[in-house]
Amino acid sequence: MSTVRRSPSCASSCARCPSSDHRIIDGHAGAAFAYEIIGYLEDPDRLFLEMS
Repeated sequence: MSTVRRSPSCASSCARCPSSDHRIIDGHAGAAFAYEIIGYLEDPDRLFLEMS
């Protein structure tokens, strides 16, 4: 019986599908929130800079 050994690897992208209830959250507010999260994921240092 042979064993396959692979080195660990990292994915270059990660798919996420955030959703919100349109009856509670306006589409514009939901989109603005999503873009804010995307900005923090693309530049995590920005999160810490804005907290201080």
